[in-house]
Formats: sequence, structure tokens, C-alpha cells
Amino acid sequence: AADLARSKDPDPDILAYESGAFVLAARWAMANKQSPAAAFAAAERALARAEQLDASTGFVIGARFDLERWKAEALVDAGRDPASALARARTAVTKASETDHGSPAIHFWLGQLAAVEARSLAQATSRDAIARRTAAEQTARTELAAAVAGNRFYQPHADELLAGL
Repeated sequence: AADLARSKDPDPDILAYESGAFVLAARWAMANKQSPAAAFAAAERALARAEQLDASTGFVIGARFDLERWKAEALVDAGRDPASALARARTAVTKASETDHGSPAIHFWLGQLAAVEARSLAQATSRDAIARRTAAEQTARTELAAAVAGNRFYQPHADELLAGL
């Protein structure tokens, strides 16, 4: 962190890693029933600086996905609408897929987002919301199956996500 503060031209990937460390701290806070807000804010600051330098690197795009995916999880846990965080995460997936066509990681990311969306609609009662939940569950199943087919090491994570549907 001190080196980053002194550097006039830091590497955006290092800043993306720093953002990832703050996302990990936010996840720890969530798991321990504490507020992840401060950690998310720190992650956002590091990532904003990385994106100013070069928003096109795989590490920076991946860090944006991770930050928005876990913000969406936190919103769902708080009973709030995760739509804006999910939209930003999907934008990151779109950017990544421009250079990483058909990657199992792209399918895994899309499956994760669909699972979060489905979970956010678990208490839905309107016909439209129930239809959206059903579509999100199907998308999660399809994308996670494609991810596992391409990389079997996604299996335990996919199983955990599917169990939450």
C-alpha cells in the first residue's frame, strides 16, 4: 500500500489486486454479520484508480466483476434490490467475454450472477417476479453446467450456488 501511495504511475493490476483484498475483507465482514460497507468503499477507491489507468486489463475487469458480485450478495442479504450491482457485474462479464470467448470462467460468472438474482427473488409473489426468478434459476443451472463442463474444478462452487436456489 505504501508503494502504491508513493508511485506516480502504479500498475493498474496491482490496484485491482488491492481492490480484491478489500472485497475479501468485505466477504469476511458479511460472513461475520458485520457491515461490509467500509471494505467495499476501499475496494471501490482502489478499483476506480485502476480503471482510470487501464480499465481493459483482465485483472481490472475481474476485480470489477468480483466487487459488484459481492455487493449484490450483500444487498440480497440486507433484503435490498441488487439490480444495479448485477448490471455493473454483467457489464464486466461482457467486457471480459470480448477477449475470452467461450471461457468456462465467463459461464461461471454468469451462473453466479443468475444465482444471486434468483436468490434476490426468493420471496417474490407477483407473476412477473416469479417468472424472473424461474428464468434466473434456469440461467444459473445452464451457465454453471457449462462452466463445470469446461473446468471440473468449478464443480464444488457450482454445487454450493445451486444448493442455494
